[in-house]
Amino acid sequence: MGGWDEQVLCLSLDDGQSWHVVDSTRRAYTFFAWHPRNGAVVYVGHAGGALRSEDGAHTWQAVEQPIRAMFRGDGEIVYALVRPSATTSRILKSTDRGRRWFQVGADIDAQVRDIDVDPVNSDWIYAAGIGGVWVFDGLTWSTRGTADGLEPDSFGGLSYGSVAACPRTPGVVYAAQNVCWRGVGHGVYRSKDHGRTWRNLNLNLGDDLSLGHRGDARWHRMARHRPRNLQARRCRPSSSRPRRRWRKGLGRGCRSPSIERLKSVGPAAR
Repeated sequence: MGGWDEQVLCLSLDDGQSWHVVDSTRRAYTFFAWHPRNGAVVYVGHAGGALRSEDGAHTWQAVEQPIRAMFRGDGEIVYALVRPSATTSRILKSTDRGRRWFQVGADIDAQVRDIDVDPVNSDWIYAAGIGGVWVFDGLTWSTRGTADGLEPDSFGGLSYGSVAACPRTPGVVYAAQNVCWRGVGHGVYRSKDHGRTWRNLNLNLGDDLSLGHRGDARWHRMARHRPRNLQARRCRPSSSRPRRRWRKGLGRGCRSPSIERLKSVGPAAR
């Protein structure tokens, strides 16, 4: 709970009837996830590191690295995103809840903004940032760009702020372009082959679409169209796009696109 730049963790012991603030948890959080098989284990990541609880969020231990993803097939495995320099990013992996870490592949020569992992293969990792999307196949990182179906923004850059692997269908992954305060983006892209090729998925939302996130809370900004409810108004579709409509909400699985929440890693941090 909190504002844009800083939040605190809150705990309810009576099914949400009342809440209390957990002491010493004021941070700028970027990630929140429950262990899929052990409800007592919770991870929250922030800019300077992370916190882990192993008793149902009653007490918290500091984690050295900033956790940004968890493997849905085994909640013991978590991933961190660090930046050794302003133009270099490094992905770390832990198989023991963040106690020990090792690097995944080589450094990425770009500013990575978000990472996620395939739901059945913990070695298949996705990253999105300034310069496009990167895919780790267990051995090396590969860059995906315009030749693979991703489109540049109005300034000619490939600036992607979010990436989310479908939690139910291996190989399906979404990436969202984010160019707020700079210009017009082209929205959401989907890959159905583990990130090898991409196709725009804006549908009826039009081309003037930029997406970003704060932790796992997705938000959208329309440069020209600002609908209050995605069901109530239809944005002008491009003639080259299918005229199917986005639906507000989670949808059913990953075949019904949801702008509200592309990741499904656990209850949202409130």
